[in-house]
Amino acid sequence: MKLGDFLIKHLGWTLEDVNKRTTALRHLQHNRPEQEFLDKINFLQNEFGLTKSDIVEMIKTTPAILCYTEESVKQKTKFYMELFRINKSSFGDMVKAVPGILGLSESTITEKIEFYKNEFGLSKSD
Repeated sequence: MKLGDFLIKHLGWTLEDVNKRTTALRHLQHNRPEQEFLDKINFLQNEFGLTKSDIVEMIKTTPAILCYTEESVKQKTKFYMELFRINKSSFGDMVKAVPGILGLSESTITEKIEFYKNEFGLSKSD
């Protein structure tokens, strides 16, 4: 099943939504098992305690989340939880608000935090 067909069938997207939001995801445009997409959505729901409507909105803003592997998401979750000293539920709230956070590398996040610490004198407790 093509990504666009999946988004229309399961997530209620329009053809216009698909055309506007998925052009950068060309590698997902060939046929893939429908279950692969469903498994990713179920994983994100279970991992962060999100609803299907939360996931739909996340995919609308950041369709690339369908590209992230479970292993990558688990690794990022652990990294952020340790970095910010937060629980999985709090991190789930972060992911819901800014799904693209799952696509940032650990080095990019570390560099950004160092910048803010150096420029503004922020510490982890701030």
